[in-house]
Amino acid sequence: MVIQIERFQKTIEMITIPEKLKEPVPFQKTPGVNEGYITYEAHLRAYAIYSAIYGNSQSAGRLAERGGFGASELDVYYSEWKNHIIDSEDDLKKIIMEPMRDVRKPRTFKPKYSKAEAIALIEELSKRKEPFFLLRARDKASVMTVKYYVELLKDLVKGDFDSSTYQHAVDTERFVTYMLEWQLSHTDELRNPD
Repeated sequence: MVIQIERFQKTIEMITIPEKLKEPVPFQKTPGVNEGYITYEAHLRAYAIYSAIYGNSQSAGRLAERGGFGASELDVYYSEWKNHIIDSEDDLKKIIMEPMRDVRKPRTFKPKYSKAEAIALIEELSKRKEPFFLLRARDKASVMTVKYYVELLKDLVKGDFDSSTYQHAVDTERFVTYMLEWQLSHTDELRNPD
């Protein structure tokens, strides 16, 4: 996890380099979304999360040269990417004038269960004596554990992008991003599993 955080921080430092930040970068077609272009800055915001999870053996520039992220990947790594699609010169000018969200600050998100629903679910599981496992973002292994779970879900659906299991995988992968962003802004609270 420390290595992931260091990679992420180095990528954040790269984002502040101004030369290429407003150049268009392609994104690839995925089911339901045609290909197009986003700003290089938005591409780097997605790359920051991507490289923190997978490493930076492929640079952001090389990834852009090879066609950029797919739309579904952008949904996971930078959920606000659709606000930075470039359809025209006017879009590019508008995007240049708008500030980007600081990815070092965690986003707000709507959890799957409310606090009351989560407590009720835990009580129900306890009554049924059904085992369950709780992961917290402060657990240094949590991000990679949940990411592995997502990969297993995607293997289960075998390309059935309309299935509820695939949608659950996408939603869970988005949640991995929230967990990682929380970890990156709360490094002093991270703990080894105990």
